[in-house]
Amino acid sequence: MTALHKTVVAAACIALLGCADRPQTLDADLARDIALASEVQQQSVLVPQDTALSVEPEKRGATSPRTEVRTPTKTAPAPATTAARPPAPRIEQPVRSAEPEPDAAPPPAPAPSRTRGILAGTSFGLTTRGQVCTNGNRPGDKIVATMTDAVRGENGAYIPAGASVVLEVTSVTPGDTPESAQIAFRVRSIIIEDEARSVDATVALVSDLQRTEVPREGGSDRKKVIGGAIAGALIGQVIGKDTKSTVIGAAAGAAAGTAAAAASKQYDACLPAGSEVRVTTNEAMTLAG
Repeated sequence: MTALHKTVVAAACIALLGCADRPQTLDADLARDIALASEVQQQSVLVPQDTALSVEPEKRGATSPRTEVRTPTKTAPAPATTAARPPAPRIEQPVRSAEPEPDAAPPPAPAPSRTRGILAGTSFGLTTRGQVCTNGNRPGDKIVATMTDAVRGENGAYIPAGASVVLEVTSVTPGDTPESAQIAFRVRSIIIEDEARSVDATVALVSDLQRTEVPREGGSDRKKVIGGAIAGALIGQVIGKDTKSTVIGAAAGAAAGTAAAAASKQYDACLPAGSEVRVTTNEAMTLAG
């Protein structure tokens, strides 16, 4: 029960006590009024609001100051707490060892220079310009030949066909047989751009040597046969002192003279001009850059 209800009930009780001597009609009316008042009071009970009740302004002409009722200011709600940021990841620093750092790497070696040259094993042909013979030339004599092939090497090295090659005679050997007569050469130099360049190379004769039979000193073969027969006959006559011994001695002497004549034979060899020669390098030949 509210305070207002209590007040109404108290007033009703006082009225009843003070008017106990009134007629019953008044009591019934009073009871209805109290019930009605109670019902009205229940319907008009004010529910507290967030804002204060406005005060009805005073009648016009009043001099009393106007009381200003201020609406309480609502406090703004505190902002939501920002979510805590996760801690930054920890970067592990590399642990340096106490060992001393190695010295800086040495600078790279300079690249080898590219040299122009002819490789070992390179082969090319020549044509001789002069003649060489065993009965006219000696070791150390020289002839000139012409290259018939162009030669290409490393890094642009090039020897054109027609370049001159100097050949040196290393040996001349007359023979008792045609096959035993021989001539040998070596490369003295190659003329490249008016400059002689030496090279170690093997020289092979492609053309055949021209071999000629020549007599040795000491007379003709016929004289040697006749002289041998006479000498044999005389030896047989002295030994046998008869015709048979003389004939046998003559035959033996003739045979000896024939052998002597054969032993006196000799063959010379010549390599004529225009012969073909093949050269193969034994080592690399460097050309000017």
